[in-house]
Amino acid sequence: MTEGDMPTEAPDAVIRSFSAERPRSDDLREFVGCLRGLGQPAVLDPNGAEAWVPGTRAELVRVPIERTAPASPEILRTVLGQRGIWVASYMQAADPEHPANCFDYVCTDRRYDVEKLEKYGRRDIRRGLRCFSVRRCTWDELLEHGYEGYADTDERHGHGRPSRQDFEAFVVLHRPCRFYEVWGAWRDDALHAWTKATKVDNWVFITTACSRNEYLRDCPNNALAYEATRTFLVEEKRRLVSFGISSVQATSNIVSLHKFKVRMGFQPVPFVRTFVPRRLLRPLLKPRLASWFWDKVVAARPASETLAKVAGLSRLVSGRERSPLAWAEGLPESDSD
Repeated sequence: MTEGDMPTEAPDAVIRSFSAERPRSDDLREFVGCLRGLGQPAVLDPNGAEAWVPGTRAELVRVPIERTAPASPEILRTVLGQRGIWVASYMQAADPEHPANCFDYVCTDRRYDVEKLEKYGRRDIRRGLRCFSVRRCTWDELLEHGYEGYADTDERHGHGRPSRQDFEAFVVLHRPCRFYEVWGAWRDDALHAWTKATKVDNWVFITTACSRNEYLRDCPNNALAYEATRTFLVEEKRRLVSFGISSVQATSNIVSLHKFKVRMGFQPVPFVRTFVPRRLLRPLLKPRLASWFWDKVVAARPASETLAKVAGLSRLVSGRERSPLAWAEGLPESDSD
């Protein structure tokens, strides 16, 4: 192994390592209770080992990610019976008969350190740490300073610029729950990048990452992702950090996001992401003709993030998307070239 290479494991070994430790507390049950207490839909499995929590709009997703067995019809009925929920999704292990359709970007290295990353990752992290101060933030700080990053990020991704009211609603929705934590990269009293992490039991999901356009070349996102991940794994001894799941639609920035996360030391673990729509929704998604229709709608409304996700979902569940990870074919496994 050459200097700077991040050791990696085979995907099945990574998945097995997720369950090597038993849960440390009743956090999952408390997390579901917290969400429901705030009026959000959430379901705890009767055995308490898994939960279904809000993902994208009108969706509940299963956590933690090592729960890869097929979901039972009973739990799916309960999940899809929640008010305002139209889709349930969960991960299954990929195999020759069920090829992967997404990546979950995971790091489990409790000796995570900048020196172990590849040279471009080290370069960008060090530049970011020189230019920005990274620390945990309060929700009040986020409310006062976080809107520009929230709005700039949506625009960079090709969506319409959200209003300040949209951002304030995001903060109001998440701030009362103790399982959410905010980190930020600061410069001259301005919040240039911030991320929201969900911390339950001994795992962490980084679920939101936003940054201002100004000074992006100084790598605030790299410094932020590194310092938060290092804290979760090395100081807090969490068993894994997930940096999110690849999109169901091959967006214009999907390759750059993939390279960024790999450069930061996260391994793209292939999974089969299974989507189960409500029965009333299936005729609008599963026929191939419907899938073509949603593509036409997105072409007419390219700024709509919701419509883009519906179109990607329809291509997947209709079977029209035969190679959902084709965008990753031929990509190098590292940035060391």
